[in-house]
Amino acid sequence: MSSTLECHDPEDQSLWKMTRRVMRIPTPSPPFVTPGLDLSDSEKAKALAESLLVQFQPVNDPSEPAVIEVVNEAM
Repeated sequence: MSSTLECHDPEDQSLWKMTRRVMRIPTPSPPFVTPGLDLSDSEKAKALAESLLVQFQPVNDPSEPAVIEVVNEAM
């Protein structure tokens, strides 16, 4: 721990950046909301599947060709 602190310099804000990273409270994810009260597992699974279908749609017209190139190289 002391070697980590020694490598940070208060003059270049690196100590503050490390402190901010450590003290950050993660943002909680919103709860899964469904219309009505779903009690059975199959109803919950169906609602989750429908939600994912709405959220994740393929992009037909990529706006950043460079990003598409990086993804294609990674695949």
